[in-house]
Amino acid sequence: MKRFFVFRWLYLLLLGLFAVVSTASARPYVFGYIAWWVDEAQAMRSLPDVDRLKFMEWRLGSDGRIANMHGWPAEWSGLRARAAALGIPVDVTLTLFDVADFNALFDSPERVKRLQSELLQQLTNDPGIAGIHWDVEIFSPVNAQAQQRYRALVGEMAQQLKRMQPARSTSVFLNFNADRYLYDAASL
Repeated sequence: MKRFFVFRWLYLLLLGLFAVVSTASARPYVFGYIAWWVDEAQAMRSLPDVDRLKFMEWRLGSDGRIANMHGWPAEWSGLRARAAALGIPVDVTLTLFDVADFNALFDSPERVKRLQSELLQQLTNDPGIAGIHWDVEIFSPVNAQAQQRYRALVGEMAQQLKRMQPARSTSVFLNFNADRYLYDAASL
């Protein structure tokens, strides 16, 4: 199981570093993931090769709080400064991988409000964050009410981030069967 976990994260890291989206420019638009367990100096070497950076991760807790920000922002000041100097926007990646934690968080309106409030406070207090990336990887059914609250939160947060000055982006990771367990056409 540990080997699978490490392999999965290495795969995601490599996928993020080499994932490209075609644009009208002469070269592809490159997204890069920088994982908290990667040395900051090592992470900075790849910055000139990316157009947008996603810091992985802020781990979401089932209580509606950010359970672990993995040293953000203090331990990543050099990376952030270098990205800013290069004009590279930095998003934070919000992660949640366990169905029980998902249900505990999103079954509770109070916990969802707490999470929304904490995220907005972090974004308001940190103008260096260009957006949030929802990396919620659920591979089995969740409670229907939790699913609806999650969809509503992602949509509400996207609207609130658009209204911020400067506007912030919202993106989501779509894993296999995300359309069954997390999203629908309206929420996407």
